[in-house]
Amino acid sequence: MSEARRWIEQYENHLRLVMNSAENTIRGYIRDLHQLLDGTGVEDWGALTEEMALQYLGQARAKLSRVSLSRKVYCYRGFFRYLFKRKVVIDNHFEEVKFNRLLRKLPNVLTIGEVTQFLNSIRQPVEALSGVPSEDAFLTVRDKAMLEVLFSAALRVSELVGLNWGDIQWKARQVQITGNGNKMRLCPLGQPALDALVVYARAYQWHWKEKPEGTAPVFLSMWNRRIETRSIPRTIKKWANHAGIKKRINPHAFRHSAAVAMLEGGADLRAIQQLLGHSSISTTELYTRVTTKRLRAIHSQTHPRA
Repeated sequence: MSEARRWIEQYENHLRLVMNSAENTIRGYIRDLHQLLDGTGVEDWGALTEEMALQYLGQARAKLSRVSLSRKVYCYRGFFRYLFKRKVVIDNHFEEVKFNRLLRKLPNVLTIGEVTQFLNSIRQPVEALSGVPSEDAFLTVRDKAMLEVLFSAALRVSELVGLNWGDIQWKARQVQITGNGNKMRLCPLGQPALDALVVYARAYQWHWKEKPEGTAPVFLSMWNRRIETRSIPRTIKKWANHAGIKKRINPHAFRHSAAVAMLEGGADLRAIQQLLGHSSISTTELYTRVTTKRLRAIHSQTHPRA
């Protein structure tokens, strides 16, 4: 029996003994999990990529009713939360899957104005600017660098938290990313992201008394450990509230927004595929649907014969 099937068995026991779920519910969930395993062909759950998850759900969408598809998403989301807590996986690819996304409705995308408003709102306290260091000032500098890099390089959350100082190629103005399946790619860093990293590197060395270099994690928690993926949504929510942005923002919204902004600016779809690290161009093509829908909305509002 593969490691992946053993985890399904353990989850079945968890549903029955801990969650006290109904037998019909348990049977349905276990059947859905075996279908996911057979449909993706992975031997362990850590090998399941974002593209594989979306491709599987896209194929299921063509065969299932809304109710059945919604149940599968709910099942997979709960199962991967279970695996995430036990450190079997580093990402829950189903956490941010919205049922509307499966129906090819518009993903959550920030406008350039909203991104600018959000990132510009992350400022150090006045006392820190006057030369009085504090824990809050350090965390603000860290958050600024972290979110600028997240947007600039259009990273997945797991890629962001996995960054080491040695991955940053300062002279080339880029960062080396280890993506799904340990595939390596280079992502350019814009000037705001580089500026924020320079400020953070100085604060890092002052705060931790360590040089920012080598295999040391770039982004640390308050306890001098690599920041966890679950901390990123909380950080984003904090600064979204600070910026007065009412739209719901999650980490994947930054990735979406960067890709859509580039596409609308004239970037080639293949270039965006390379930036995002998609193994299949069909995954990247989702963004063309986003911009087409936005174009229709603008047309209906502004065209005299719309």
